[in-house]
Amino acid sequence: MSDVLDDLAQVGALLQQLGAGTAARKLERAAKELRTLRSTPAGDVVLARQMRDAAAKLCEDRAGYFASAPGNRDWTDAERSYRATAKEVRCLPLPRVLGDIKPEASAA
Repeated sequence: MSDVLDDLAQVGALLQQLGAGTAARKLERAAKELRTLRSTPAGDVVLARQMRDAAAKLCEDRAGYFASAPGNRDWTDAERSYRATAKEVRCLPLPRVLGDIKPEASAA
């Protein structure tokens, strides 16, 4: 994992040299977040929570898109389906990792 993070840092430095400052900063920030998450015992739970929340957000965004055409029955059905899926995704249990670490304990 540290090799990947070192590679990310090198790519970020190269992007900075090429004048892509914004992309370099985003890459450096992502590498720093990964380094921080992987150094904590509950890092895997945090990553799982972020992935779960991102999937639910995507479903909610799609539901909002379909809600933009009120009165269109097919779109209304699609909106309901996406909203239901988002709700289901948000209720998915987070995996327990590293023994008895519980997701609730990682929120602290």
